[in-house]
Amino acid sequence: MSEKILDIIKNKILLTDGAAGTRLLAAGIKAGHELAGVNINHPEMVLDVHRSYIEAGADIITTNSFAANPVFLERLHLENKADDINRRAAVLARQAIDKSGRDIYLGGSIGPTGHTFKKGDLIDTAALGESFFRQAKALADKIDIFLLESFSGPEEIGPAVDAVRRAGNKPMAVMVSVNEDLTTIFGYTIDEIARYLDSLPADLIGFNCSDSPDAVLSAIKTLAPVTDKSLIAVPSAGLPLDDCGRLIYPVSPDDFVKTGEKLMASGVRIIGGCCGTTPAYIKKLRDMLDRVG
Repeated sequence: MSEKILDIIKNKILLTDGAAGTRLLAAGIKAGHELAGVNINHPEMVLDVHRSYIEAGADIITTNSFAANPVFLERLHLENKADDINRRAAVLARQAIDKSGRDIYLGGSIGPTGHTFKKGDLIDTAALGESFFRQAKALADKIDIFLLESFSGPEEIGPAVDAVRRAGNKPMAVMVSVNEDLTTIFGYTIDEIARYLDSLPADLIGFNCSDSPDAVLSAIKTLAPVTDKSLIAVPSAGLPLDDCGRLIYPVSPDDFVKTGEKLMASGVRIIGGCCGTTPAYIKKLRDMLDRVG
């Protein structure tokens, strides 16, 4: 279906799924080595996450591969399993989609390396590019669209975009995460990021995760006037609070969907949820999308 997704969003807003990592952690998977290997060691748990978002009405299911680039996995001594982790992520998501009986797209999630760069840093872009290429190549055969998520600046976005283009002729969305003041952790302003996103050979551009849904909304409102590209927005449910070791996200499904309505009005063509969002959030968005047509 990948050849049709860009045509479909001209006339219909598509809904992505919500958080996978936070749901797996809540289900008892431990952060680190266990979470990174969950596609291999606990496939049924990953399938359960995908099924729950399909039942909630998502149009796009995302592979559980956000942190599965070899550079990120190296710190967990799992870089030699990167290809397998990504292939399993795609296989599991495709399996859930095929059994749903619905027309659902599969998004291949690619996240940053976890390193923090600053403007002017000397970076081995070839090494970054090779890491992203390995991940993208492992995902490419089964997905319909690449979803580059939670990036913070050109240092990683450039090598990631180039790698995805080399890996396969699939549509691509590129998303940046911003702080409440609309800067990124790499030190870029929203105006700098907006101009950079517009310059990319990407099919959709936008923002995900971030400090709050309102931060994503403000960022989209800055981006929209400077680009003709289609827009994507996948906010988190806010910054988590620690409640006796349990993470609580402050933005409720009802408040989340109110921001979703404003994102739609700002021109977003793909919308969904990031950290802290659950099937309840996605169901609220589904009901809203169906109500407004």
